Order: sequence, then C-alpha cells, then structure tokens
Amino acid sequence: MTLNLSFCGCGFLGVYHLGVLSSLLKHGPQFMATVDRVAGASAGALAAALMVTCPTLQHVQTAKAKGMSMARRIRSKPLGAFTPGYQVTDDVDSLLNEMLPPQAHKLAEGRLFVSLTNVPSGHNEVVSRFDSRQDLIQVLSASCHIPVYSGAKFPKWQGKLYCDGGLTNNMVVFKDSRTVTVSPFSGQQDIAPQDSMGHGSKPMYFKLHNQPVEVNRRNAERFVQALFPPTLNVLQQYFKTGQAEADKFLVREGFYEK
Repeated sequence: MTLNLSFCGCGFLGVYHLGVLSSLLKHGPQFMATVDRVAGASAGALAAALMVTCPTLQHVQTAKAKGMSMARRIRSKPLGAFTPGYQVTDDVDSLLNEMLPPQAHKLAEGRLFVSLTNVPSGHNEVVSRFDSRQDLIQVLSASCHIPVYSGAKFPKWQGKLYCDGGLTNNMVVFKDSRTVTVSPFSGQQDIAPQDSMGHGSKPMYFKLHNQPVEVNRRNAERFVQALFPPTLNVLQQYFKTGQAEADKFLVREGFYEK
C-alpha cells in the first residue's frame, strides 16, 4: 500500500503540523514507510520539506523552537508583521537556510510537492523538481509569501513572480492514490481538530482553496491566530493537539506503535 501526505497552509499554526510530525515519527514508523509523496502549501510546505529532508524528532523540536522564536519576535513589534522595516520572508529564508541539509534538493526531488501561486496568471502550480538547495529554498519561501503581509515585493523563482500557494490550492491532493490530509482547522481532513463531535447538529463547510473547512467560531479564531501569532502557551497547545490527533489517526488506521 502506498499513501501520500498533504499539509495545508496555516501560518503560525504550522506548529500543529510539527506536533503531527512528532507523533508520526515516534509512533508511526510503518505509516511513514508507506508514504511516497509529501505535499504542502505555505507553512504546510515547510512541514512537508522537513519530513522529506530531515525527518527526526530532534529536527522537529528545533523547527518548533525556531517557529516559537519567530512568533515571539513578531508579537514584540509595535505593528506585528506590518511593522515598517520588518519582512516575514527574511525570517522564513533564515529558518530554511539553517534547517535544510546540504543535499535537501536531492532528497526532495520527486517526493516533495510544493503549491505555488503564479502572480501574473493567478494560476496554481505544484512544483516537485529542484535544481539546487537554493532553488528549493526559493520555492518554499515563495509558497509562504502572503502578499503585503510577508513583504512588499513578490519572490522570484526561475525568473517568474510567485506567492503563497495556499491562495490557489491550500490542500494538494493526489488523484492516483490516497492522500492523508492534515490541518489545524476543523473540517474533513484525516488529521484535524474535531470541533463538532458531540454537538448533535450537522456541521456546515465551505471550500477554502481546495480545502473543506468547517464553519464555526473556533475556526474563525484559528484564522486570526494563523496571521497574528498567539502566546507561546497557546502555540504549545496547538503542538500537543497535533500530536494527539495524529495519535488518533494512527490508532484508527492500525499503524500506532508504542
């Protein structure tokens, strides 16, 4: 059996993805062995790249610490990410340069699929070929670039302008085999919070750039926190929730190992 894995774009709630990765690495080695392709948009692309190029619990903890540090830095600024002179893209580039191993582009070739939005056309592109480590970093940085929020200038890759892949395809799904989907927003994903359980009423959903998301107050709060990072305690809770939901998935699918 071959499976695929896809992480949605979610800004600072990407720490949830790291919690999921932590669980999969610790309790799901058999599941990890079945995963062929790993996709991501925006922050989800960073989690996907981490899984493909340096899948260890130590790297997950390092990425978590760096993400928390970035959130703390933005919270300390008078206008957050919109503070003049500050660009989120610079922090993302710095994180990638520190985290990715020298042969990251070779490890990612044909296994990592990154969602991008082509700026002139507005069309989505999913990229899985990388000429060099720097090429890979440019693709990942472009996938994370939210217009205005991340900086005034659009990133360039291979001479073309790109931005946040989540604006056109926030949940990459492969059509030829099953894709296990991951999201910190409650919805119809395989690994996600379950806000409606036990409430009795049938949930409503809307499609957010290829991702079904449940309509509720908690998701509204999550969308705000994705762009305006909450306290470190709240982010830590997202990490733990990611771990817990991934554990449930592994048990449900028969992959859980102690």
